[in-house]
Amino acid sequence: GLDCRPASPEESNNDRPPMHFVRNDIHENSLKEAIWSVVPMLNRSYVVMEVKESLLDSGRKELLERFGSDFKKVARVVVGEPPEAYRAEMQKLILQDKQAASEKAAAAAAAAAAVAAARKLPDKAAFEEARAKAQRAAEGKLVTQENEKKIEPTKLAVSLTEEEKALKFRRRKVHDLGERAFAETFTSFSLPKQEEEFHSIEYEWDPAERCQDYLEKWISTKKLTQRIEGLQPSEWFRERKNRWALKVAAWKKFQQDRRLSAKKAAFAKAKEGAAAGKEEAEKSEEDGNNNNNNANNGEQSKNDSISPSAAPQTKAADGVAASFEDLDPWLVTNIDDVSATGGGVGDTATAASAAKGDPLYAKFEHEDWTLLSLRYEVHLLLHAFRRDVNDPTRPTFHKSHLPFYYQRYYGKVLSPKSFNVWSLDKVLEWIEDTVEVTASGTLEADLEEDTPLECFVRLAEEHRRERQLRVDMGDDSAYLKFVKVISTALSSNVPRPTSSKDHQGSAR
Repeated sequence: GLDCRPASPEESNNDRPPMHFVRNDIHENSLKEAIWSVVPMLNRSYVVMEVKESLLDSGRKELLERFGSDFKKVARVVVGEPPEAYRAEMQKLILQDKQAASEKAAAAAAAAAAVAAARKLPDKAAFEEARAKAQRAAEGKLVTQENEKKIEPTKLAVSLTEEEKALKFRRRKVHDLGERAFAETFTSFSLPKQEEEFHSIEYEWDPAERCQDYLEKWISTKKLTQRIEGLQPSEWFRERKNRWALKVAAWKKFQQDRRLSAKKAAFAKAKEGAAAGKEEAEKSEEDGNNNNNNANNGEQSKNDSISPSAAPQTKAADGVAASFEDLDPWLVTNIDDVSATGGGVGDTATAASAAKGDPLYAKFEHEDWTLLSLRYEVHLLLHAFRRDVNDPTRPTFHKSHLPFYYQRYYGKVLSPKSFNVWSLDKVLEWIEDTVEVTASGTLEADLEEDTPLECFVRLAEEHRRERQLRVDMGDDSAYLKFVKVISTALSSNVPRPTSSKDHQGSAR
């Protein structure tokens, strides 16, 4: 035979198996072309089993051109609902496959048990002999002193489940078409037409109309579960992605500047209080007052100056102190300064005046910024996909393809492990206010494509408060701790805002 390396699972297919032979004339299909040049000259019948080419208009045209007018060209269409005889044969083969898999698993388990028992033998030679016998037994051979002979494996009673009984076709490990070839061409599949110079078209299973309807429905279903390998982001997407990146960078910088200003003000007030306490203590000592009282007063003055609760709090109408958490995110008119909110329901207006210029995202930490970015990025991806594909029958994609399209559009990896979870479904639960998973597993954007960017901040703040409330009630599952590297992964293309200084954000 000819030496060749085995094909990878992605390359393997029954239509055109990859040929990795050492000989170039075989590897480059030159031998196949030589055979094709001889075929039309021989007066005999041929069955052309080209799966992909037979399903494409251009492929059928090329195949027909290889045969001259001396040949009678017949197209046999095997599409639609299979007859009972075919389904019965498929059920028989499916049962045989299941029987073989069950026997193989039983033999492997028996071999593993034999090896485990052999390990207990004190003699290494005896162990090696027992292991060799176990290996041969797993391969269906009986070891004797004279020779090795094939034995029938133990028959195990297996049966088909209701789901397997409903199958019309047999599932094989190797598909008829390669994954990439199928993804690139299945939307162009068509049935043979009389104008394609066929002498006759014979429909084996269903009439022509039903076959056409079957093919159209099949293609529509596959569009929702098959990804588009060659899809590229448009300029419309890139413009909005960059606009979002600049906006988030500005929000983060403003938050960092506010936090730094608050720290400086607290430090200055503490320093001023300490100096005043020291001066008061020295004055009291000179006046001959009680040193202990002076020291206590000075210490109390210092504590008052650095305590966060020392600042007067605005009272709500019922006499309870209003806080940042009392703000309704959807009634805040300016997310960069919640104190600008003029009215509201309940304590919203009172709490706004107590915020003293803080932004709505004042309490965002790494996890909040990460989910905020993920919300918008998936939202934008879904709308960009719909525009770029421009196919009414393919408006979205399956949730399992989200990492693929996310990588294709943003050039970044979307991995559940980065969110400290093992399922993409859990990640999607955190942004269910923006993205919906349908019953068929496809994704749909809940918001319009022109939704204001501030809307995503309001959603993120609502989600943060909900999680904080659950944490306060003792629900540890609501506490999020993402891998820090995801911050870089989700914002690797964020333009850096112009600033005279760089400040580090506070950690949780």
